[in-house]
Amino acid sequence: MYNSTLNDNGVYSTSIYETIDAEVVAEIAKVKAENPNKPDNVNSVTAINNVLKKYISFSGSGVVDTWRIGAYSWAGNNVRNWYLQDESTNSISFNIIVTQQANTYLMQVQLRPKNYYEFLKNRDKVQSNELASAAELLGLTGDADTRINSVQLGDLLDLTTPRTKGVTHNTETAYGDVVEKLNRIYQFPKFGPYEIYVHETTSKDHLAGVAKVRFGIKKDGVQVGKTSREVDFPVFKPMNYFDVPKKNPSSAWYTEADFTGSEFSKPSTDEQSKMNAINSTNFVARKVSTAVANKNFTNWYRVLDANDIVDQGAFEKINFMIGFKGQVAKEADNQNENFKNVETNDDEANSAPLPPTIPTDDGTFTLPGDQENTTNLNQLSKDWFIYFVDVQKAKSNWRINIFDRLSFRLGFINKRIPTTRFITQGRITLANVVNDYKLNMYPTYMLNSLGLSNIQNFQDFFGDQFGIETYSAQQVYDNFIRNGKTTSTSLQPNFSNKGQSPFVSSNFWIYNNYSFTNRDNNLKIKEMKYFTEDPNGVYVQLEYTDGRNVKFEGNNWYRFSKSGTGAPADLNFLFDGSNKLTFNNQNLKTVHLERNKVYRERIIEPKLEDTTWDFDENTQQLSWTLKNDYINKTVLKENTTNRKLTMQFFGYTYYKLLPNSWKRITEQGITFNFDLEKVLSGQTDTFKGSIEGVNTSGSYKTPTISYTATATKTADGIKFTFDLDDKSNKLKYGDLYKYQLNPTLESSYSGEFSKDKAFLVAKNAAKITLKYINNVEHEEFGSKTNEFLYKNMLYNGHNQPYVMYNDKVAQDAFGYNPNQNVSYELHNGYMLDNNTLSTVNNQTQQEQNVWMRAIALSFGSGTIWGRLSKDPNNHKFLIGTNNHVEAVTGSMEALKAWNGDVKPLAGEKYIVKPGDNLGNDVTAGFGYWNGLYRLPADFYPIWTGVNQKNVEGVRLRQNNGVDVDTSVLAIDLKDLAKKARRAAKFQTAEHYEKLATMPDLPLLDDKINGITNSSPYYFNGAMIGFPYGVQASYFINRARIDDTGVGLNTQNGFLATTFNSGNSGSGLQMGQNGYAEIINSGSPRTYLRGWKYNTGSVNYWGVNKPGVDPLSLKNDNSLAGVLYYNSVTNPNEFSAPTFINLINNTSEEEQQ
Repeated sequence: MYNSTLNDNGVYSTSIYETIDAEVVAEIAKVKAENPNKPDNVNSVTAINNVLKKYISFSGSGVVDTWRIGAYSWAGNNVRNWYLQDESTNSISFNIIVTQQANTYLMQVQLRPKNYYEFLKNRDKVQSNELASAAELLGLTGDADTRINSVQLGDLLDLTTPRTKGVTHNTETAYGDVVEKLNRIYQFPKFGPYEIYVHETTSKDHLAGVAKVRFGIKKDGVQVGKTSREVDFPVFKPMNYFDVPKKNPSSAWYTEADFTGSEFSKPSTDEQSKMNAINSTNFVARKVSTAVANKNFTNWYRVLDANDIVDQGAFEKINFMIGFKGQVAKEADNQNENFKNVETNDDEANSAPLPPTIPTDDGTFTLPGDQENTTNLNQLSKDWFIYFVDVQKAKSNWRINIFDRLSFRLGFINKRIPTTRFITQGRITLANVVNDYKLNMYPTYMLNSLGLSNIQNFQDFFGDQFGIETYSAQQVYDNFIRNGKTTSTSLQPNFSNKGQSPFVSSNFWIYNNYSFTNRDNNLKIKEMKYFTEDPNGVYVQLEYTDGRNVKFEGNNWYRFSKSGTGAPADLNFLFDGSNKLTFNNQNLKTVHLERNKVYRERIIEPKLEDTTWDFDENTQQLSWTLKNDYINKTVLKENTTNRKLTMQFFGYTYYKLLPNSWKRITEQGITFNFDLEKVLSGQTDTFKGSIEGVNTSGSYKTPTISYTATATKTADGIKFTFDLDDKSNKLKYGDLYKYQLNPTLESSYSGEFSKDKAFLVAKNAAKITLKYINNVEHEEFGSKTNEFLYKNMLYNGHNQPYVMYNDKVAQDAFGYNPNQNVSYELHNGYMLDNNTLSTVNNQTQQEQNVWMRAIALSFGSGTIWGRLSKDPNNHKFLIGTNNHVEAVTGSMEALKAWNGDVKPLAGEKYIVKPGDNLGNDVTAGFGYWNGLYRLPADFYPIWTGVNQKNVEGVRLRQNNGVDVDTSVLAIDLKDLAKKARRAAKFQTAEHYEKLATMPDLPLLDDKINGITNSSPYYFNGAMIGFPYGVQASYFINRARIDDTGVGLNTQNGFLATTFNSGNSGSGLQMGQNGYAEIINSGSPRTYLRGWKYNTGSVNYWGVNKPGVDPLSLKNDNSLAGVLYYNSVTNPNEFSAPTFINLINNTSEEEQQ
């Protein structure tokens, strides 16, 4: 026990330690504590003792058990279980129970420093200033009529921070308790103990997303002083039908209870009458365009499937796929948007062919028996949120397990007064609720999924009773030809192994709510072939005619023969000569030889970065590895036999003036056939051959060149090598364009063959075809693509629903899918040429990069890609765009002398970031031209593609003409974030703050230089553009690369892309992290083109290849050249370019 006393002068002391400069103030309560409760929180005693120890040190450990003040004493455990600690004054107050003789009192004790009052005086002065600061920010000083104006609100918001990153009012509506929302979401400015808060809401508009609020000031949680005048707090999320709180928050969707009850009022009698009269005749489909013709959207598809929408429970998405007549925009959008600079010719655009003409429904859902309802429902859709409630699926034909009808009730909630609600009395049933993608794509898939086990009845019966068991294969074939390639007898397949509904016969195959049936002789023989090399069999190709009388052609072939007679071992005769088997899809050729024996040829489509070879200039050997990822799901699988690999190698003898030499290299090349059975057993397969010399007009002749190619299995895959046998003949590998299209570099070789450049090889030199036999009738590899998942659907700025969803994370993790280039394998691996990029689930690094960096400018698009300076305090970042989008004028000399006096580009400029809540004709959202995502911006000129020099340092155009339509600007991201906060656009502020922490995008022009379109490749690109105020975001899976740039095409038949003016300046990113090209021009809705920034003859951006001194590049007008100049003269603003490569010993020729 420690005994301590309080001296009469109030100084606390002990017998062990000297007096300290502190005081204890005790005040005895006037009212006796009749029944004082003992404390139940021992932590109170511990906390008080911890504070007392700041003033008193004890020789031992533990707490003070007994305390005395004058005549009063108390025990440590009689401390009340509450106390108030003031760290700002280093004091503590608490209540204790004391005993004086027989009386018990409540005593308040405060322990505080000796300079307490002086401290309070100084603190009060500081707090007075702090309070004044808060009051001034709220307009509470001066005249009583002073209001908060926009500048003061901006100052307030600039000092405001979200309490949780990513949580802002921009994603919440102004419906409900706005005061609670704002005070929960934001930490408003604090000045010492004074904190600004939202005091009350005087009015709000949840549709416009704005609330009028009053601010107040709190001290220690208690309001002080008066509140502010009301002020608009803007940029709440505009309210939509799905934002109205449900009665039962745990309910998946709205129920009848959300529209009935005493707490709700009803609409007028007239409105109720209109609502109850609605039937199937009032509805029409919202469609998506799947093709472009004459620069207009065409081939419009319905996308709502009755079965899928119910099974997935995605009732909130129905509004995006159907609407009232008159409410849904017309299909034909005839605005031929033209690019502002020169339009690319259609021939150059390589326009995708239109799909076959397929009859399309008019988009109505009229149920037989429903009377036409001509009531104009436009006003209802304007005034009311509309809900599809108690949604059920139904069948039009009970015999077939296909759900093509949708039944529901309609719920209504008044947009302005959400407590006014109604639900229709009767149910509404829509007919023909089908997904046209299924109608038009599933037949081909299902046709090509059939194996011999499904069409075994064909084995015994052909045509006019010409059974192949009775007659020879030749006779069966002759009969087929004699009957005009038709069969007079129905062909009876068996789909019993296809998982069809148990309620239908084996004549039906139900797949994803689509019926593939042979009820009406739908399945027929399209083609039959007979080969003398296989006298015992005929080969058959099928076709299917659906209920609309639309024909679909199969890609597979099926061999039928007498029992016990198998196909020849050598099948080359099937693929050579004029009578060879034909395939609509060349990427997968399938021949069913027997029920458990299927032959396939698959063309591989590797990633672009996996197509380039390694070249050892010392040994003159080329090598390349086909990675295991491209073969492990096919030829490396068990029960796979007869494995072969064909390589079309794009290389050839080079002679500059030789006619058709370009085609010989890029189209013909050399074909190697490797025995994979040998290679996969651990042996090396060697292929030797030669190219004969070629005459040129009888005057010149190239020599015969012999070569050797090998294939060997390694741990990483199959390694190939290529050598010329005569090492005095030199290989040249890489960018073919510089040899074929740049006479300046080749002038010394014109008119003669040179052993120094004897043989040219393309950069992506190999087209690989795998050939194998296994027992799998239909190969599926487990990775799903293009799924109709309505909860993940998108609705674009053209008011079209996109319902095909791809989980990019899962697909990337899965690796290569051999079906990715097989178009009819829609859900089993096929990768569209261009696929929509989600605006919500940006999970991969590639998605995050394009989402974070893409911007819209006043007249086009751009990409924020790198820092102007390595100084962490410099927040200026570089923007790439087109010169015709944001022109950089002035001399190159002026740009090389950039200083702090440089003014931003003249005129009113703005910047728009990608948004996930843009308005459309179904839901309210933020506008493109104004709203959450748009900010005023200052762009600083850095560089222009005007007046450039070639690689020899020669100025291309003395008249300052445009050499490349590119501008590079700088923008201050810190300034952008500040502007966003001041405008209550906190989500946008966080966007630019995050972007400022991201690393620079590497420039990838070198990775695509020299790539030809000889061999297939997966481009793996992504972009977001802003054509005509429409945010268009895509994965670019396939592209066409040539000597000057990259071309992107609309893929007709799947998805019509928004390739329009306004995409100019968009950054085409490639891979997980790389800046490939800037979109410059195109053909409306059909084609986009981006130009390279290193064409071989001109290195516009000054990117050096590894090993070349960047300062040795002769185009000092390049972007890198301008940055170098300014980094020397103005190091505070500029750093040397970050996109250059380190120096090694690469030859100067390789740089060119």
